Amino acid sequence: MCEADVGMFILGLAVVTSAPIKGKIKVIGSSQPIVATVGDDVILPCLAEPPVEENLLMVEWLRPDLPFDPADPQSQNKYVHWHHNGMDKDDAKLPQYAGRTELNRDSLKNSNMSLKITKVRLSDQGIYVCFLPKIKSPWGATKMRLIVEPKPGETTKMTESPSPFTLQFFTEEPKGIRKAITVIYSFVALMIIIVGLYCWYMWTHLCQSNQNRFLQKG
Repeated sequence: MCEADVGMFILGLAVVTSAPIKGKIKVIGSSQPIVATVGDDVILPCLAEPPVEENLLMVEWLRPDLPFDPADPQSQNKYVHWHHNGMDKDDAKLPQYAGRTELNRDSLKNSNMSLKITKVRLSDQGIYVCFLPKIKSPWGATKMRLIVEPKPGETTKMTESPSPFTLQFFTEEPKGIRKAITVIYSFVALMIIIVGLYCWYMWTHLCQSNQNRFLQKG
């Protein structure tokens, strides 16, 4: 999903919400990408200004950039964390975030809805939206980007432990290639020798023939 689509997604959330909170309340996040390393914990900032009464605070963290998975109807909601009426609803969020997200209850009293994600994965990288359903305005949501980097010395090419077949493939294939190259080089060298011997034989035979003709004429 592109940036424009995410913007329309946020605006759509604000339009369809009911029972709005009165006042000019703005949800503030991070304008800069947030960087985390695989395996670490990360906090995505989200704050409402001015503060909202805790009993009216409804918070939804979403991943609008994730595609819908027909095999997982829950993916249509795209919830990373869902907090309504002082309670978290774990069964409403995406399975990959189960047991890995939390809001600080003490911070919620000050309208600080920052989300903590534990044991960050490469798949966590993407766009996150902090949305207050009761704030019916374009400022009732904020988006931010999370960038996940691999641990030092690791690459993003392989995120899972390779199977024995994979290990065998990567360890044995180069040997086969080297063997094939050696055979080709040997064959080419042999052909060069044979051609060289043939040329030498033809040259000496020609010289001998010319010499015999010369002697016969003499």
